[in-house]
Amino acid sequence: MKLHLLKVWLSIFNKEMADNENWNIVKKKEKDNKVQKLPGVTITCSWCKKDFSFAGKDQVYYQSKGFDPPKKCKDCRDKKKQIAAAKQAAEVAQDDQNE
Repeated sequence: MKLHLLKVWLSIFNKEMADNENWNIVKKKEKDNKVQKLPGVTITCSWCKKDFSFAGKDQVYYQSKGFDPPKKCKDCRDKKKQIAAAKQAAEVAQDDQNE
């Protein structure tokens, strides 16, 4: 009797696992299709005024995180980070001198 119940339970469990795996495959395909449906757009950088591409998959990512589309190209975003890091380093150096 216990062996029979175990076999029944395993068959149900395996079916649920298979259904779950199929569900994951379907969801992944839906996500892939959603990415493919969004066309890339061209945005003009607010700093250097050059055009840069904002790909469909990046748009999906930004939307999922609640972010606004970028206003600066990658190069200008990197420059902004470098400026902020240099400014912070200068402030730390100034604080060290004052102590």
